[in-house]
Amino acid sequence: MTKRIRQMIAALLIPALFVRSARLPAQDDFAADMLRRLRAAMPTAVLTQNPADPDTIMAAPKDDPATTDPDKTRQINLHNIRRACAGASRAECRAMKTRFVRMSSGPEPVPTAAGLRLVVRPRGYIDATKAMLHGDRDHFPVVRSIGDDLFAVLAAASDDMIVLISRDGLRELGLSRAEGWAQAQRQTAAILPPMPTAAEIRPHPRVYQDFDNGAALLIDRAGWTALSKAVGGVLFATVAADDQVSIWVDPEEETLRSLSNMATETCDAHPRCISPHVYRFDDGRWRIAR
Repeated sequence: MTKRIRQMIAALLIPALFVRSARLPAQDDFAADMLRRLRAAMPTAVLTQNPADPDTIMAAPKDDPATTDPDKTRQINLHNIRRACAGASRAECRAMKTRFVRMSSGPEPVPTAAGLRLVVRPRGYIDATKAMLHGDRDHFPVVRSIGDDLFAVLAAASDDMIVLISRDGLRELGLSRAEGWAQAQRQTAAILPPMPTAAEIRPHPRVYQDFDNGAALLIDRAGWTALSKAVGGVLFATVAADDQVSIWVDPEEETLRSLSNMATETCDAHPRCISPHVYRFDDGRWRIAR
């Protein structure tokens, strides 16, 4: 088996870009509790915390604890779930921890061509993933920029996990980069709602909360360019998480401020935050609205 980039859930490698200091649990207590839970769920692994960042945990097999081979190791980041627990009740936090541990400790899905998808992730996620690979470009994820800090990323999906796909991973599937991307694009479009029409979006914003990969709607830049021309206005979007996406046309200044607050609050409360920003569609790209 060649090296693959592991993602236990969409949030695991998103660094703590948007963590607020207020009401955060004590770092040692929170990280220690999560480490205890993870060790109980992963008895065949050695789990160690990064001394510089206790919310980053490395897992390696007990029979080879010093290995740095990405095929044998996992990096588990607690930053997003820490932030989400900070704004949740104790019962909600316990439920989130349980789900997080189950996903983090489960077996990695085996990528297949039929499972290829496109997902949206922020720049910090991409940078953290590349840093883990120490310059091994053949195993960098296949990505395309769609905005100031947003990227479309090639992945293979299962119910609870995704595996980012590299050029090497595509070769294993017998696909070129172009073929893999095109197949992922078709398969992603098949599970997403259709893009709204000008008549639908002009009077009312569109909110997408029932789609596990709703953020992928932002990837169709040609479609959004055509829609922008059809509505005769500027499109704005929030993409706080995969299942928290909204699209607006020319919101008033007060509405824009409310959108920004909503995106920040949603991002703070969501264990799989993508971005707290509001984006403006300009020249075929999603720009952070200033």
